[in-house]
Amino acid sequence: MDIISYTKKGVPFIAFGGGYSYHNLCSILDDLKIFKKRRQVITQLGDTKICSMCPSKKYGLFDFPTFVKESLPWLKKSFPIDYYTLDIMAGRQQLKIFGEELEINKESFRKVFYVRSSSNGRHPLLMGVGYYRLLCSNGLIASVGEELFNVRTRHYKTTINSFLEDFKERIPLIEPAFEQQKKVFLQLADETIDLKVLVRGLCKGTKQEPQKLVIENLKKMGKSFQYSSSDKVDASTLSTREKEVLYNPIKSLYEADAPKITLNKFKVYNNYTEIFRNRDTAIIEKENRRILNVLMN
Repeated sequence: MDIISYTKKGVPFIAFGGGYSYHNLCSILDDLKIFKKRRQVITQLGDTKICSMCPSKKYGLFDFPTFVKESLPWLKKSFPIDYYTLDIMAGRQQLKIFGEELEINKESFRKVFYVRSSSNGRHPLLMGVGYYRLLCSNGLIASVGEELFNVRTRHYKTTINSFLEDFKERIPLIEPAFEQQKKVFLQLADETIDLKVLVRGLCKGTKQEPQKLVIENLKKMGKSFQYSSSDKVDASTLSTREKEVLYNPIKSLYEADAPKITLNKFKVYNNYTEIFRNRDTAIIEKENRRILNVLMN
């Protein structure tokens, strides 16, 4: 078992990981305590308090350690487990369980189950399955097939209490969710999209986000098209003007003489998700949903 402990932005961050052993993982979870003391919710690892907060009256305490310990035997029935990572950062807890490796579109992926909670009320409770792309440092795919298995909810008393039972009922949906994701990936590999259509789609529904952020993400996608070690777009047949637009995609939308550029959807998907590879799971999930809504419509 590997243990990494350091301070991230002034907040204690502890990461565990290694080959899967139910006993070893449970011994870590036994040290993680999340409990109420008067009006405070306290998160403690061993004898060290790492977070405390005063939630609203609607807040429901989610016992992350107990949920994981009780759910793993159920999960293993339909999800062979190879290794895991467990991250604890202040009031946030996240577990990723990795299963078998497989090849899709000549690329290596691993099946993964994840659950993330927060005892400080800042993040929703997430649970889902996806594919982890081995070329990326954080290649979690979380949104394809989410209507089948994945769950996202606030820490309200009305929803927290039934979470474990909901999980047990959803176990038979894990494999269909994986199959749906694989089907989508295969479909994307056989289809193309116009760059202008892609950019217009990514800019839609972003009124609540700063325009500067949207443009910055498009610039990062352009850099990924140009420099990605795994998904660089072959521009050997493109003109200088076409390359200029490809590497700065926002130009395809706002410049009248922008040339038409057609891209493979699976390559677009990989380039776009790559720019969020080191971000929080919830952001990866949101951006997966955004790019797939564009590519699948």
